Amino acid sequence: MELENEIFEEISELCEDGEYLIEDNEFLSAIEIFNKALSLVPEPKTDWEASTWLYTAIGDTYAMVQDYKNGLSNLQEAQKCLGGEENP
Repeated sequence: MELENEIFEEISELCEDGEYLIEDNEFLSAIEIFNKALSLVPEPKTDWEASTWLYTAIGDTYAMVQDYKNGLSNLQEAQKCLGGEENP
């Protein structure tokens, strides 16, 4: 299944905003933006590849602020999503 174009575009724009925030060392704001993008993914989230890379982005960003518990939790969620087990 593919996300509707409008939803995919909004998620992509939010992810780009999140990446800019990371570049500016605004890690917690980036996490908020990535979570906002994740909220746009329909349920069940595990059925969508977008969830895989969103959970990964959230997990990686938590690791950047040394919040390893939340980082690990999100990376484990990414692993449960479509393509997550094959995505290093």
